[in-house]
Formats: sequence, C-alpha cells, structure tokens
Amino acid sequence: MYSPLRAVGAAIGRAVFGRPTGNVVLMYHRISRTDVDPWALCVNPANFAEQMNVLNTLANPASLDQLLEAQPGEPSVAVTFDDGYVDNLDSALPILQWHDVPATIFVSTGYIGMASGYWWDELEAIFLAPGLLPSNHLKLSIGERSHCWQIDPGDLQYGIEDCATHRGWIAWKHPAPTSRHAVFHQVWNVLRQLKPEQRIEAISRIRDWAGSAGDRSSARCMTAEELREISRGSLVRVGSHTITHSRLSQLSDSNQWKEITGSKATLEEILEQPVESFSYPFGDRSDYTNRTVAAVRHAGYRQACSNFEGAVGRSSDRFQLPRLHVQDWNGREFEAWLRPYLAL
Repeated sequence: MYSPLRAVGAAIGRAVFGRPTGNVVLMYHRISRTDVDPWALCVNPANFAEQMNVLNTLANPASLDQLLEAQPGEPSVAVTFDDGYVDNLDSALPILQWHDVPATIFVSTGYIGMASGYWWDELEAIFLAPGLLPSNHLKLSIGERSHCWQIDPGDLQYGIEDCATHRGWIAWKHPAPTSRHAVFHQVWNVLRQLKPEQRIEAISRIRDWAGSAGDRSSARCMTAEELREISRGSLVRVGSHTITHSRLSQLSDSNQWKEITGSKATLEEILEQPVESFSYPFGDRSDYTNRTVAAVRHAGYRQACSNFEGAVGRSSDRFQLPRLHVQDWNGREFEAWLRPYLAL
C-alpha cells in the first residue's frame, strides 16, 4: 500500500539524483475496475493486458529468483502482487499466462478464506461508497489516546454521482475533496499504526457507528483452494505477507516472529511446497526494522520485497528489494513511465 512520505521522498530523490535504472520489480495489488480506489491499488484488466504486452517488448519478464541473477545489459522485470485478492486469480492469471509473464503473489494468511477484503477495504466501503453516515461524532479510545471526528452535514449523504465525481481521488496524492474523504484518511492513518487486536476493536466500533460494515465482497481474498489453483505450474509463486498485515515495526520481536514464521508455515501447509519470498506490509523503511530483516532471513526466506522506489542489481540487499508501484495506466502511459527505469 502506498505511503505519502514515500511518495514525497521518491519525488525528491528523482529530482536530485534522477531515476534509478536497471532491473526492476513491479508492485501490483488488484486487477479490477472499481468505483472507489483511494490508494491506486486497482489496475483495469484491459490496461493490465496492455502493460504485460509492453513489458514483453521492453524487457525480459523474470521471477524474483531470476531477476537477482540476471545478466547486465538486457533489463529484466519481475511482477509481484501484494495481499492475495481473488481478482489475481480471476483476472490477472489468464493475462499472465497469455503473455508468459511469471509473478509472485504475497498473501496475508489471516485473510485466507474470508468473505471480504482487508480492513482498509471496509473503511472504503463505509466512508467512500454511496450511503448515509450518522451526524454524531465518531469517537475512538485506543489505549490512553482518544480520537474524535465529525463529518460536515452536507457530506453525510453520499450518492452514486458523488462517487463517480471523486473516483479519481488518490489519498496520498490529492487533497481531500470532502470531509468524508478527510475523515477516512485520518481514520486509516490511526488504524494503520495499531496492533492487530486494537485494530479489530476499532473497526468494530466504526462499524457500529456507521450502522453498516459496507459491501466488500468484490474485494475478497483467495481461499486455500484458490491459492492452490493459482500456484499450479511454474508461472506463479506464492509468498508470505505476514498473518495480519500489520506494521511490523510496531510489534514486539516475538510478535514479529509469529507473523513472519506463522504465515510461512500456513502457506506451506496449504500449498505443499516451500515458501521462500516475503513482502513487508506497507513496506516503507519505517514499517519494519533491521531486526525484522534479520528475522525474515532467519526464518528461511530467500528474498524479501520492500515498498520504496529503486532498481535491483547484483549488489542489492535481497532482503530489502525495492519495487515500483504500478497504477491504472494504459500501455502507452505505462511504457512512458517504465522506460526511464530500464536504462534503454
């Protein structure tokens, strides 16, 4: 998931040092057309197909293992997906197969088989989908801290037309167009910092306040059987994304170890094959620590992906691989964005 700090830092870095060039890892989340996408996680299937066609034209599609061993001179690109949404199977897999592009899908095992998506999907459904929100304040007490938000009266009712008008809003890129959007972003930022049990309790209170959980069925994650299906053959590999998708830097060493090793064990039991790749939730350098990296290495993973911008070379830290966040661009836009990173 995107970070405002990371976006600003990457922009400053490009302005001062230019784009890093070489082999790159692309980061996707969902291959779907949605009406609400505040984190730019969704790529339309038609655009994804165009992107994979461009990728085959510009570079050598590679798995993560192949990318780390790639020879200099001809750029290689690895495709990854975070979170394990079901549209990775329904929409992305046929396109990957058609273009013969390998991929790694990182899964948070606590969401396997759930009928709905992640906690941020529920927030989106509550605040940014059409509906009426209550006029009373939203209050959350978490530990010793109390939070209070109120939505402007004119923004309590949100219709289909409003949703269409603001579909292009990206939380880390644009100012909030309404108080609903502002409160959504502020609540998301609070929940992102919490430990799993605190976040579950906070979501429950928000759900009670709103009087609805919102419809998240289109954002559900894959089941165990669907994970087995997508990993059949050699094209797609499944990696770990922890159990609860929490910021590991906010957890104790023992709880980090449980997240890192527990997700690996669960996936290996489901898939009956080794799970050797890991992706840090959120993935900015503030979202994990050096002790996290050491734990990932000690747990038996062979490589791990972060979520900050950069290119990959033989001297790269294979346990902090940078990635490039792909947005919903058509083939022409994708090529214009990707080409400068590949030193062509």
